[in-house]
Amino acid sequence: SSASSQKDVSSKSEMGASVNASMSAATSKHKILGTLVIIANCNHKNALMIDPFIMDPLKAVSAWNMTFPNDLLATDGESMFKAAMKPTTKDQSYLSLLSGCSLASSFVGFVHLLKQES
Repeated sequence: SSASSQKDVSSKSEMGASVNASMSAATSKHKILGTLVIIANCNHKNALMIDPFIMDPLKAVSAWNMTFPNDLLATDGESMFKAAMKPTTKDQSYLSLLSGCSLASSFVGFVHLLKQES
């Protein structure tokens, strides 16, 4: 299913940071010729699947208003439409929503090829 093929963005970010830290540590201590990266992700019978959800527009506005009380949105249709059509900016407030993910087992391993001089 599409939910099982989606990956949690936060986990990807954490994995990327961990990979970067590991690679930086290895290259600072050794002369590396190359690295083999092994990644395995497994969905098993105990895996938790969260399917995408459909957000109710009024609930979304309520969540926004509770999160940003200094930037309230009106709940009438015209105001919600205008807010949705407004161009975005870099410093604009935003809500992050998790719409689907797969919680299962994963593994990342490295095989570093070291340069040895005789």
